[in-house]
Amino acid sequence: MKILVDADACPVVSIVEYVASKYRIPVILLCDTNHVLQSAYSEVKVIEAGARQTHETFYHSNFSNCNFLKVQYFLQIFDW
Repeated sequence: MKILVDADACPVVSIVEYVASKYRIPVILLCDTNHVLQSAYSEVKVIEAGARQTHETFYHSNFSNCNFLKVQYFLQIFDW
């Protein structure tokens, strides 16, 4: 399992990374060139800036063995 986060201006990236690291779940942060992130835990994929470009990449990605769920549901699953 991997966790993909549409991380452009996402206020809970650090919480997702904390919970994911606790359970050793890899995280991929997707952001555009206007919101370049750095992470010690997650893999960061930078997408060209454009209207909804990160959203489109996220929803149309072909990552195998990935579970897609909203961050709030992820945090509820792990009692955060």
